[in-house]
Amino acid sequence: MSEGDGVARTFKFLRNGEIKPVDMDWNKGIETARQTISEAMNAKNVAFLLGAGCSSLMKDGKEVGIPTMAPLAKEFCGETLAAVAAGFNAARSASAEDQSGEDVEDLAGSQEYWVRGADGAAVLIKPEIAEDADPQPAAGAAPWRLAKEEFKYLTALGIDLEKGYNRNLERLMEVLFGQRFVLRQSDKASHWPQLDLINRVIEKVQAFLWSRINDGAFNEGDTTVCDLYERFYKKLVLRDRSLPRPWVFTTNYDVFSETAMDRLGIPYANGFTGFIERRFNPASFRYALAEQLDVGSRKWVAVMHSYTCASCTAP
Repeated sequence: MSEGDGVARTFKFLRNGEIKPVDMDWNKGIETARQTISEAMNAKNVAFLLGAGCSSLMKDGKEVGIPTMAPLAKEFCGETLAAVAAGFNAARSASAEDQSGEDVEDLAGSQEYWVRGADGAAVLIKPEIAEDADPQPAAGAAPWRLAKEEFKYLTALGIDLEKGYNRNLERLMEVLFGQRFVLRQSDKASHWPQLDLINRVIEKVQAFLWSRINDGAFNEGDTTVCDLYERFYKKLVLRDRSLPRPWVFTTNYDVFSETAMDRLGIPYANGFTGFIERRFNPASFRYALAEQLDVGSRKWVAVMHSYTCASCTAP
C-alpha cells in the first residue's frame, strides 16, 4: 500500500516457524527484520532463495534493477493492447475488405490459400497469415509487439491479454509452451501455420525479457543493485570458518550474484564448468576449493570461509 492512500505501508514477515506471516510497519518493522536476518546469518546451516524481487529496486521513483513479473507483463501486454485499440493495420484491412466485398474472417474461419508441403500434405493458409506474413512490427513499434494475426490467434485460443496474463508473463509462457507441444505432436499439415505463429509469439516474449534483463540502469553505470548483492555476499564471507558453507539458490535470469562475487574475488560454483564453452555439470556442486599446503605430502585444506556455492539459472 502507498502512503498517499492514507494507509501506512506494511510488509509481511515470516519467521521462527510461524504458519502465517506477520504484517509489519514499513518504517518501524524494517529494523526488526534486519536484526532477525543478521542473527540468522550465524546459524549453522544457512540457505537462501533469491526471488525476482531481490533484483528489483526503485530509486527516486525509477526502476534501477530488473522489474518483477507484474510490471513486465503489464508493459508487454500493454504495448500490444495499445496497438489493438489503434486498429493495428486498419488501412490494409479496410482495403482488403473493399476488394473482396466482404469482411475477412478470423483464424478459425475461411481457408483460401493452399500450399503443398514437402511430404505432399496440403496446408491451409488463413487470409490473415497470407496478408501479414511479414512479422516485422510497424514503424515506431516495439520489436516485440505482437502482430495482428498473432494477437487474433491468441484470442482464438482464449488467451486474453487484458485479464490474468497481464500480471504474469511466466503464466503466459506456460500456456504458449503447452500449445506448441501439442502442435509439434500433430502430423496435420494444417497445423504448420499455427505452430509458426506460436513460435513467433514465444520468440517475442523471450526477446522482451532478454532486453529488460540486459538493458537497464545497471547496464549504464548504476551500481546500486549490484552494491546490495556485494554487501550480502560480504556478510556470508565473514561467517565463522567453522560453519558449513552457505547455499544460495535463485530462479532469477540475471547474473547479479555472479557479478558481485566476481568483483569481491569470492570463488563459487554455479553448476557450470568450462570457460569458452560452458556446460551445465551438476557434479561441480560437490567440488571443494582447497589450498595446497605441502606439495610433497599432498596436504590440503578446504578454503571454506571464501567459498560460496550458488545455484543460478544463468550460465
